[in-house]
Amino acid sequence: MTAPNLKDLPLMLYADPKGRIFEHPYLKMAGFSGSKLYTIKPEDLIIMPEFSKLFYIPACPPMGIDPNTGTLRTVHEMDVGGRSVPCFAVAAFLEPGFVRTHLPAADYHKKSFVLPSWAYSAVGFRDDQYWSAGFEVEYNKRWDPRHYDDRELIPAISSFKKKNPTGPLVHHLTACAKENHCFAAKNLFLKRWEAPLPVSRKCNAACLGCLSLQPGASFEASHERIRFTPKMDEIVTLAVAHLECAPEAIVSFGQGCEGEPLTEHQLIAESIREIRKQTLKGTINLNTNGSFPGRVQKLPKAGSIPSASA
Repeated sequence: MTAPNLKDLPLMLYADPKGRIFEHPYLKMAGFSGSKLYTIKPEDLIIMPEFSKLFYIPACPPMGIDPNTGTLRTVHEMDVGGRSVPCFAVAAFLEPGFVRTHLPAADYHKKSFVLPSWAYSAVGFRDDQYWSAGFEVEYNKRWDPRHYDDRELIPAISSFKKKNPTGPLVHHLTACAKENHCFAAKNLFLKRWEAPLPVSRKCNAACLGCLSLQPGASFEASHERIRFTPKMDEIVTLAVAHLECAPEAIVSFGQGCEGEPLTEHQLIAESIREIRKQTLKGTINLNTNGSFPGRVQKLPKAGSIPSASA
């Protein structure tokens, strides 16, 4: 990185053991590509979108660039409140529709755990604003966080439960909406757009950093995987009601709170057949790792409508 660019870069961020975030007095933010330093140019940066999240990474000291020498420095400790405390790297998780370009610059060598699979982005601070390394690729109103105000959600959940039969799947999705802030689960109760139909407790993949199941002690999963197999009647009831009344209606198998939906392909196929007997509206979607191509081929057939001559 050349010296003329350094003055334009934001300051490096660090967190103390309580998760409080501070800007470094003079070190500039840096970014990684994989495990190597990757030059950040001012044009690579955007003001961090309003509804992005900030994380800190335990056991990983942050790295910043000395503007006087252009060298990368690791910061292990800083003075906070008159005493020296350990420092941890800070990362941004950008709003939907944005893509990160640089990873946070940190010393990951002492990390003995696997990080959850969130999209960690390099982030810094300048002019009283957070700046992140990324760019916008799409704007979709259906996933804009501004449309997910919990002041509207809570009464919507109460109204939904008064007007609809509730079972284990509704109770599960209530927790997803209220506690895990799943946008799709919120849509079910707000009666719009894409709503989830999680069905699978199992997964045939072993993804590092899986967000819904961590059998070891690496880290706490971000949310709980569904612990039961829903009954077809409840799946169909929820799906039909949503497809009938919601604008731009979609119901989706394969959510973040479940395993691989194709492990329950028979239940899904039976549910799709019954859903399509009751309504032809909306879209039925499947999010899958595609590990059972034969099962994937069977599911669209379950939703096909017989011709009049059949």
